[in-house]
Amino acid sequence: MTMRNIEVPDGNQFFRIKAEEENNHIWFHFRGRVFVINKKIVKKTSASEEKPEAIEQKSVLSPMPGQIVKVFITPGMKVKENQTLVVLSSMKMEYTIKSPVKAVVKLIKVKEGEQVTAHQELVLFD
Repeated sequence: MTMRNIEVPDGNQFFRIKAEEENNHIWFHFRGRVFVINKKIVKKTSASEEKPEAIEQKSVLSPMPGQIVKVFITPGMKVKENQTLVVLSSMKMEYTIKSPVKAVVKLIKVKEGEQVTAHQELVLFD
């Protein structure tokens, strides 16, 4: 993995945050949410400008290794954007993993007490 600094726009402000790059993905944590950028879907619009294409989020991945503390969802459940899906404990801290999109839960791939690895799939959406 390669660590790099990126700027994230939020309204009229830009925040410089650290991100990890692995293969064709960039992972970063911002304002309590984990984001993944797939570099394969970035298309060049000009020589100096790149814009990601819109993609549909089909799963939620673990941002780091840890243990699943609590699962708040069930298969078939409709979730809203930013709704809590699971709580992950890592390095003596708890991280709330929230839904990045409005969706229907297709499959929960983890259970409470289970150890997970970084980038492991936790939840699948329809």
